[in-house]
Amino acid sequence: QYVRCTKVDHESRVKQTFYDVPLQVRNNANITESFRDFCKSEILTGENLYDAGNIHGLQEAEKGVKFQKFPPVLCLHLLRFEYDYNLSQHRKINDSYSFDYHLDLSEFLENPDCSSCSYKLLSILVHSGDNSSGHYVSFINPALDGQWFKFDDDVVARVAASDAMERNFGGTQDDDGSMYNTSAYMLVYIREDCQKDVLCDINQEDIPQNLIARFDYDKKYLLKRRQDMMDNDGFVDIQIILTDDFHIQQTICLTDLICENPVELLQNKRCLRYIQAQHGEIFRVFARRLAYAL
Repeated sequence: QYVRCTKVDHESRVKQTFYDVPLQVRNNANITESFRDFCKSEILTGENLYDAGNIHGLQEAEKGVKFQKFPPVLCLHLLRFEYDYNLSQHRKINDSYSFDYHLDLSEFLENPDCSSCSYKLLSILVHSGDNSSGHYVSFINPALDGQWFKFDDDVVARVAASDAMERNFGGTQDDDGSMYNTSAYMLVYIREDCQKDVLCDINQEDIPQNLIARFDYDKKYLLKRRQDMMDNDGFVDIQIILTDDFHIQQTICLTDLICENPVELLQNKRCLRYIQAQHGEIFRVFARRLAYAL
């Protein structure tokens, strides 16, 4: 960041490091426009003069930002959420905003070096919903070869590049004419001259021991669940909560999303019923059995 006096020979510079670059989406159509907006200089004049010290005093000055270098992994935070002072609440910006697979940032380097400003898109983080709720998925191009995968909770699927990129620009409309509420909010780029170092093979000894232990636990837990299902011949136990259970409950709301297992917190568990259902069983058949059991 710099402040340069326009009428005297005086300049102040402050060097800052960053973890991500926040980019304005509103009134900008793409990454290049947002970077220009981010680096746009401001003239300090009138009541906003710059204090240049005892020698020069208050002076007109130009204030702006120049990047000295960009990191191997560049995280771009697209500012999709803003505070609406008229409504006194945050709102999501679903405006159309495009981004490219290849990114050249030489325009924004103080001393341009082509080898340190060319990037490829590695991953896209996407939000679906509004300012108060939603769902997050990520699209990753792990080998930087244009082959994209969608990570949606525990489901991973191969997708076309257009599904990962263009469909997450935002700004499009649903069939009913309403604004499509799915859009990218974080982009991760890899500098091309660092690609081999950043995406190098990971050996077992490179993984922290606490992560290895966590992965082993998850694998064992999943195998146990599968084995339990096989032991039950494809049946699953279902807990039935009756209206009486709700009436006697006073201390906790059963619809509280923070509560992982509200059934366990019922004051009177004697009202609970258990029934087994077979995977793939038709619901009306299950409903008849349930009615008979109750």
